[in-house]
Amino acid sequence: MTVKEHARLLEEAGIQEITGDHIKQIEKMVETMPQEVAEALDESQISAFLLTAAGKGKYDYENWTWKPDSRQVYSFDLEAFDEGKMYTYFLEGISSINEGEFVLTQVRELVSSEEGTQGPRSHRVQFCYNGTKYAYDAKVYYDWFDTGMIDYMNQVLEKEGNPKRLYSMGDGYQECIILYCTKEWAGNFNRSGIAKINL
Repeated sequence: MTVKEHARLLEEAGIQEITGDHIKQIEKMVETMPQEVAEALDESQISAFLLTAAGKGKYDYENWTWKPDSRQVYSFDLEAFDEGKMYTYFLEGISSINEGEFVLTQVRELVSSEEGTQGPRSHRVQFCYNGTKYAYDAKVYYDWFDTGMIDYMNQVLEKEGNPKRLYSMGDGYQECIILYCTKEWAGNFNRSGIAKINL
C-alpha cells in the first residue's frame, strides 16, 4: 500500500488529522531509506509513521519548549528532548487529546541528583486530575521516559471513573504513540489491521 492509502485507512478509522504535509513527509522518509531498510518495513509501520508525524507537536529548541498540535494523537520520542520536563510534556500531550474530558493542573517535576554523579537520582511527577492530587515516582534511566507513567495514568483514569484509557503503540523505532479512546474503539482499530495498539 502507498502512504496515501495508509492515510485514507486511518481517516476511515476516525483519525482526521493526517494532512498532505504529513503524507509528503513520510513518503520522503521512506524514499530516502536504504533499500534493505525500506523492504524490511512492516506495513503497519507506515501508519505508525503517519500517526507519529500527526502527534509530534512543535519543539522550540531555542527556548526549550514544546506545544502539542493534535486533538487526536500524541507521539513522543522515548529518549527525552528535555529530561527535566519529559513528564510535563507527556501530561500536556495527553491533555491535548482528551477531548476536554479531564483537566490536569499543578504539574510539577521534582528531579534530584546525587552529588558527584551524572544525571538524576529520582524523578517525582505531581499533578492534579480535576482537582485531585496524584504523584508518580518515575524509574530513572538516563534520559529515557518511564513507560510505567502510561500505566499509572490509566490507573488514575480508572479510579476517577473515566471509561477511556491511554493506548500506546510504537513505530518500530523509539517513538511512542498515544491514543485516548475506549477499549472497544482500540479493539476495532486493531481488527482493521491498520496498525497494532497495545491492549
